[in-house]
Amino acid sequence: MPFETEKPDPTSEYKLIYELSFRYDDKAKFYRGLEYAARIVNAHAYAGVPKENLKMVIVISSGATPLVINNEEYNKRFEADNPNAEVLDKLLAAGVKIVVCGQSMVKQDIVPGQVHTGITLAASRITATSDLLNKGYHIF
Repeated sequence: MPFETEKPDPTSEYKLIYELSFRYDDKAKFYRGLEYAARIVNAHAYAGVPKENLKMVIVISSGATPLVINNEEYNKRFEADNPNAEVLDKLLAAGVKIVVCGQSMVKQDIVPGQVHTGITLAASRITATSDLLNKGYHIF
C-alpha cells in the first residue's frame, strides 16, 4: 500500500504458527484455509520480509486432515484429484513447513505413505504446537 506507515522490519525473524482444523465437506473443492496461509506468506514478501526471515509452520489436524492426502489416495477416497495439492506444493516451495497431526491421521485411517510429499508427521497437534511455542513461534 503506497500510504502505509506501519511496516514489518525486514531484518527481523517472523516465526508463525497457523493451525488448520475446521472440517470441510466438499472434498472436490479447495480448502479455503490454505488460501489464507498463502496470503500470510505473500503479505510478508510484499512488505519486504525476505523468505529466509519468515519461519512459518502450518499445523493441520482434525477435520482438515484429509487435505494432506496424496493425489492417488485422495482419488480413491473422494473420486476427485486433491484440489489442495498445487497450493501445498507452492507453500512448501516458499519454505513453509507443513505438519499433520498423527492422532488425526489414525482416526481417519491415513497412513504415512498416503500423505502428500514434503509434509511432516507429528505425534499430535498439541505436541507440535507446544514445541513450536517453546521455540519462540507465535500462533497467527
